[in-house]
Amino acid sequence: LKGVPKTHIYRVIRAGEVRVNKGRAQADTRLELGDQVRIPPVRVPEKAAAPAAPAREFPVVFEDEHLLVIDKPAGVAVHGGSGVSYGVIEALRRARPTAKFLELVHRLDKETSGLL
Repeated sequence: LKGVPKTHIYRVIRAGEVRVNKGRAQADTRLELGDQVRIPPVRVPEKAAAPAAPAREFPVVFEDEHLLVIDKPAGVAVHGGSGVSYGVIEALRRARPTAKFLELVHRLDKETSGLL
C-alpha cells in the first residue's frame, strides 16, 4: 500500500473491508503466522508531478572547493515545502548538476535576504 495515506488505510479497516481469516479486522488486530489477509483494491488519485525547479544562479559572495556562499534575495524560499514547489537549493542543484555535494548549512525565512 505504498503511497496510501494512513488515514485512508484506517478508514478501510473501520469500514470492515479488511479481512483476516474471513473475519473483519480491527485496527489493533495482530497477525499470526498462517493468517490469511484480504485487502480490497485501494485507489488513490495520482499526484500531479511537481514542476521542476528552474536552473538559477544567485550572486556568489565566496566560493572554493568546499564552500559556496550566496546572497539570497528576499521573497525566495530556501527549499521547497509547505506550499512552495522549490527553493534556492533546488534551483542551484539544477544550475550546477556537476556539484557533488550541494547542501544547506542553515536556512533563512522566505522574506529574509542574506548570506546562505
